[in-house]
Amino acid sequence: MEDSKIIDLYWLRDQEAISQTDLKYGRLCRSISLNIVSDSRDSETGF
Repeated sequence: MEDSKIIDLYWLRDQEAISQTDLKYGRLCRSISLNIVSDSRDSETGF
């Protein structure tokens, strides 16, 4: 999904926005958080 469509979902307060964000950026965010905390248990987002 295009970023602009995801943003529209956030503006509509649609829960699908979170799912779409996780699908598109979840792996990247988890990788970044793992590099910051250096512990996979602490880097989990809980989605």
